[in-house]
Amino acid sequence: MRPRSRVSGGRGFSLIEMIISLLVLAVVLAAVMGFYVKAQSTLNDQSLSVDLQEDVRHPLAWLGRDIHSAVGVAASWGTLTASSSVLILKIPSVAADGTWVDPEASFDYAVYRLVNGKLQRSFDALAGVSIRSDSSRFLGDNVSRFTAAYLDASGAVLTAGFADAVSVSVSLSASLGGSGRTLREGVGSQFKLRNRPVAPEVAS
Repeated sequence: MRPRSRVSGGRGFSLIEMIISLLVLAVVLAAVMGFYVKAQSTLNDQSLSVDLQEDVRHPLAWLGRDIHSAVGVAASWGTLTASSSVLILKIPSVAADGTWVDPEASFDYAVYRLVNGKLQRSFDALAGVSIRSDSSRFLGDNVSRFTAAYLDASGAVLTAGFADAVSVSVSLSASLGGSGRTLREGVGSQFKLRNRPVAPEVAS
């Protein structure tokens, strides 16, 4: 008798089954990659948002300090004129002994304006009189908007005669391109002018 050949009960994958398996794997991988890309995009946007918040909060702190130190708003400084986009503050000059020189007539000037997407602060100390020194610095990057509104004692917004202002309302906005969209952050606050000297601040 011829011996009966043993036939294996198992069988390999057919071509169709392999194609289906590859398709399922591709769908799973696409879903995983999509989730990863979205998560990475969210993290990048959060990081940019934190940077933008710093771009507006840091200059706002400087503005608050200078406005509180100022006794008034100047109509002009050099070739610049006070407006909603240019803030010119009169800050009493401080002598070497730490006292006011003449709070009614001797002033240093702090000037804020937007230059190429950065808020510039220029400080002009009264030469030969003030212990402070001239300086210029940029406060925060990516600043897209800076506005100043001047308010009188009744809270009304002044359109002229800014010397009558008793407080200044400032607002700042910063924007930066994120993952397929533009991120924006904004802050604003109202600060009261000193109007009457209290105690000298030497820092410039």
